[in-house]
Amino acid sequence: MARSDPALMEAVFIWAPVPRCGTGLLQRLVTSSRQVLVFGEDAFLVQVLPRSLLARHDARAETEQAAAELASGNLHGWFPAALPSFQHYSSALATSFHAVCAAYQAAAEKAGFGRWGSKFPAFSAREYALIQSLLPRSRHLFVYRHLVDALASIKARKWLKTPSDLERFCRDWVSRVGDALEMARSGEHPRLLAVRYEWLCSHQQREAEAIREFLGLERLDLEVFAHRVNTFKGDEARGFSRRQYIRPEPLTTGELARVRQLAGPLLEKLGYLKDDDRKQAPAA
Repeated sequence: MARSDPALMEAVFIWAPVPRCGTGLLQRLVTSSRQVLVFGEDAFLVQVLPRSLLARHDARAETEQAAAELASGNLHGWFPAALPSFQHYSSALATSFHAVCAAYQAAAEKAGFGRWGSKFPAFSAREYALIQSLLPRSRHLFVYRHLVDALASIKARKWLKTPSDLERFCRDWVSRVGDALEMARSGEHPRLLAVRYEWLCSHQQREAEAIREFLGLERLDLEVFAHRVNTFKGDEARGFSRRQYIRPEPLTTGELARVRQLAGPLLEKLGYLKDDDRKQAPAA
């Protein structure tokens, strides 16, 4: 089987709405199969290349018209938008994307795995759809958790410094969770599976089995759940931890009020405003 053929490549992509939602846990869980090696966060692969292709698609009329005017002999205009035709440019970008994927496949096979994966703590419906079209046999896991718990972990990592940071994370969580869950529920995206972090932690066997079956794996090692890991092992003065775990930092009353204001409807819809739901899983 030519696994380097994009039409046959069964890559696994792990997404999340914001950081600290469990992509690291899923990375280790899926890799425990010894069938898929889930690599780390590569923005070039999952954001830069797809966004470039989408941007060229959206601006194709403008760029092709500018190039045509310049080529026709109009030497008195201003043509920063003049680019090769979308047909040629998109083909080159798709080729570049597939070349990067082939490098991932080769690296996975060298390590003894038949398939590869990538995790990234952000999600865009358009980027997901494009990647799915470029790798038609790829499968995608979208893991989400209670926004307050994610923000507490984000705050502990010093990534929540200003009110605008809080608002940005809230907006991202609401839009991305909303998009992904709607896509997963529509039945039109059979290669996208939504994973609720709290259920994954409290119903390990059931949720792991659903993931195993969805990805077509033979086994998953539940021992992965016994280890809390959410940072590098190292000096705490540098923001790391000797135990590779940094405890979450609770949000202030004002921050909690702002979260409820910005994300309350979706939190309530998902049952996240119930105290019993908050107790199902430890913060990580």
